[in-house]
Amino acid sequence: MEITDEELSKLKCKRDAPYIIENVSLSQFSIARRYGGIFHDNYRYTYFRDTDRLVRRDVVEAVKKMRREAKKVRGEELKAKQRWLF
Repeated sequence: MEITDEELSKLKCKRDAPYIIENVSLSQFSIARRYGGIFHDNYRYTYFRDTDRLVRRDVVEAVKKMRREAKKVRGEELKAKQRWLF
């Protein structure tokens, strides 16, 4: 999952643990590659193979929610534009 800097700046999750842990395969967190995630600092992290990152699960859910809401707004804007065309 690719999370942009803009999305990170909009997050309202606690910052007491890192949102993203990068270069997992080269660190002590490499075990997460095998199991698809890890539990660290009282947070569940999900492993993303394509970016070799661990992303906090609450951050993943928050970003998915933001993306769904943005898609919904874009759809409503598109519908409003189409009404003007007909």
